[in-house]
Amino acid sequence: MTLHERATLLTDCLLAAFAAWLPWRLPRAVPVVNRAVRWWRGGVVLTAASAPFGAGYHGFAPNFSAPAAAVGCRFTLVTIDLLSAAMAMTLVYEIAAPSRHRLLFAVAAICRPEFVVAIADYGSTMLAWIAVVVVLCRPWRGLMLTALALSTLAALVQQFHWVPATWLLIGIC
Repeated sequence: MTLHERATLLTDCLLAAFAAWLPWRLPRAVPVVNRAVRWWRGGVVLTAASAPFGAGYHGFAPNFSAPAAAVGCRFTLVTIDLLSAAMAMTLVYEIAAPSRHRLLFAVAAICRPEFVVAIADYGSTMLAWIAVVVVLCRPWRGLMLTALALSTLAALVQQFHWVPATWLLIGIC
């Protein structure tokens, strides 16, 4: 079995581990009765659930049959859209009015399973968060700016196929 896209596989595995740890940490830092925190926690749990599937898809999909790879791809894309919805709801409970366009992105991801659909949804939520972070002076401002920058960097690394280390290019058969 050949290992493909090692950098994405590695970062998805690290993301899954970190995201699985965060929900245990978050309630200790902020009261769980805070609805924004509950939505954040749900978003982090969705990240922890989708990252292993993303890792499997990027690392091993060329070895699987087309239908099996398509199921994994659709699951990952829909989960990213649900994560975006959770982030949007966090924003709603923090400052804004509800948005109904998130369901359209989830339907689009099922009907047209392309990464660009998930990125359009996730990206629009990230842009809204950047606007909020710039305008508001909340205690979590620095952490959120860091998370937004890391998420943007991760998307660029994946889309431009940047490999951070040459050892990730070595084939494993």
